[in-house]
Amino acid sequence: MSENLDWTGERLVTDVEGVLGVAEHLHRYAIACEMVAGKSVLDIASGEGYGSHLLSKNADSVIGVDISEEAVEHANRKYALKGNLSYRVGSASAIPLEDNAVDIVTSFETLEHTTEHDAFMQEIKRVLKPGGMLIMSTPDTDLYKPHDPNNPYHVKELTTDEFELLIAKYFQNSVLLNQRSVIGTLVQPVHKSAAGFKSFSGKYSDVREGYGDDLFYGKPLFNICIACDSEILDNTLEKTTLFNYVPDFLNEFKGSIGLMFELQELKKLANRLEELEKSKSYLFAQKISKFLRFFRKNN
Repeated sequence: MSENLDWTGERLVTDVEGVLGVAEHLHRYAIACEMVAGKSVLDIASGEGYGSHLLSKNADSVIGVDISEEAVEHANRKYALKGNLSYRVGSASAIPLEDNAVDIVTSFETLEHTTEHDAFMQEIKRVLKPGGMLIMSTPDTDLYKPHDPNNPYHVKELTTDEFELLIAKYFQNSVLLNQRSVIGTLVQPVHKSAAGFKSFSGKYSDVREGYGDDLFYGKPLFNICIACDSEILDNTLEKTTLFNYVPDFLNEFKGSIGLMFELQELKKLANRLEELEKSKSYLFAQKISKFLRFFRKNN
């Protein structure tokens, strides 16, 4: 039996590196880890299981629920070695927990995978204890859909306004955050604590304050909502947070100059191959090769 789950392109697995989605997912769990200390937690659509495992390091107990039997079997085998962590098979609209079972529900990139949004929210409210908290993320379809219009896994995406209305229908209080990917550097004081957060963007032609106007990445593609019927008090929600993700393979390069040279050489090679494929000699060779294959097949 394979140690790892197959990567479908949608469900994140831990042997995948170097894609921006890794940082997006880990950042959400990092924020949730700050809020679950001493709490009982349901992680709905727990997938490969790494997120529930991260939460279990701070939480009193964690149950991961996923509709895939394969994923649940894998997660129990790989992560459920501590007494406070387990995984169960179940769906978002039929959560396999009793009423008033947990303090916090985390649901990251789940809502858009079902058309039964109200049934999902009703189940969340059912399993939450009175005053319990929901931490949920989902793409903003206005920004996400134009650049990924044929995602077969996303069956019902919401706009920011629609997401807020859905949350308000079931919870008295909420805080909305958005999440964008950044590629850059971090500058901070050496001898004293940083007193705030400021962003810059730009290219060779211009640098300025702000997040920039990238066509896709760099836009706030995802909404994150923290919702509760009681008052929400947490300093994490008042801060702009940064998650630093450096894939292991980048550490194999001997500095940025070496990386730039390697990328330039790869670009030159790609351009040379493109020129070769368009050359008359290459096209002529292809015709000869096709003729020979036809001749051998019929003789």
